[in-house]
Amino acid sequence: MSRVATQTAPSREKPARRTYTTLLVLVLTLTVLGLLAVYTAGSELSERSYGGNPAYLFLEQAKRAVIGVAIMLLLARVPYKVWKLAAIPGVVVAAGFLVLVALDTPLAVTVNGATRWIRLGSFQFQPSELARYALVLFIAWWGWLRGRDIQDLGKGFLPVLGVIVTLTALIVWQPDFSTAAMLMAISLVLLFITGAKFWHISSLILPGLAAAVAIVIKSPYKLDRIKVLLNPASDPTGGGYQLIQSFTGMGRGGILGVGPGGSRQKMFFLPEAHTDFIYAIIGEEFGLIGTLALLFLFLLLIYTGLKIARRSPEPFGAYLAAGITLSVGFYALANMAVTVGVLPPTGLPLPLISYGGTSLLMTLAALGILLNIARTVDDEPQAVPARKMNTAPKRTATPARRRTTT
Repeated sequence: MSRVATQTAPSREKPARRTYTTLLVLVLTLTVLGLLAVYTAGSELSERSYGGNPAYLFLEQAKRAVIGVAIMLLLARVPYKVWKLAAIPGVVVAAGFLVLVALDTPLAVTVNGATRWIRLGSFQFQPSELARYALVLFIAWWGWLRGRDIQDLGKGFLPVLGVIVTLTALIVWQPDFSTAAMLMAISLVLLFITGAKFWHISSLILPGLAAAVAIVIKSPYKLDRIKVLLNPASDPTGGGYQLIQSFTGMGRGGILGVGPGGSRQKMFFLPEAHTDFIYAIIGEEFGLIGTLALLFLFLLLIYTGLKIARRSPEPFGAYLAAGITLSVGFYALANMAVTVGVLPPTGLPLPLISYGGTSLLMTLAALGILLNIARTVDDEPQAVPARKMNTAPKRTATPARRRTTT
């Protein structure tokens, strides 16, 4: 940008911050919709399991939402560049918690045969959620730190790949193959965005497939999930039951739905109706219109986040914004794909919508960082308008006249 353009550009005391406002409205809208969905999807479970109070799960989620929004707004005012200092400590802490889970220490909590939680006093959380965003932060920092060296196999690619493989392996150990696979997918796409060579990334496909096959062979129930996905009716009372009930609910909803609170599937027909399969309850009560509207909001969130990444004034902000956006977007699309039978049941929550404290708090915290990047983007003078203002004609050098001799 030229000096003339910088001096003549009009100063604004209060920037419009349209991107920031758009993102904030989207996040708050999705959070409120999530609370309403938890209330209607979890009312039957709340009434039967928590002293006859149909609003119990809603109130618990509302408390977390208030705390999460407060954290988000606080982090939205913290300069995102300070998170460079947390890149290494973040993955170390996340790895430490994952090791505590893997070793089945007294702090680890086992539910339904899977050890995925840590309990600290009355607070219980999933270390894999912390690992997801810690890894995004680390890759963004590494891409900024290495610059073009990220294309070097030894200096740039292998060190960060080692961190990714370590964290995902610890998550597989829980076992939580779905989260590990999602974490690997987000990490590799983000690595490509930072400038890593495509052939470095693509060379991992065959080893990755081999590892996935080995895991499936070791755990036959994962193979059963794939078989059930292809034909849920093959095991209608076992592995295919959840998918069949999901299809039943969404089919019953039709175009406009049966209305708020009118779901039958939440009456203990559909397992995990308020968590993993909450999208099916939304489809039943609000129909195809409701599910498409929610999908549109998430797509708009993804578009806004990638727009922030593209307009970020420096690489770290761009990579971090892209990573946070990919993390939220991949999880949302995967959850919806499971509900409609495109992917096998994974146990991944629908961000900002599904019941669950760790997912909601971590997602809102990460979006708070994204909001700060959006604030920076909105405050940054745009290069194109400034160039347009510099209308002074360029001076062109006139060629010297050649002397002619007679």
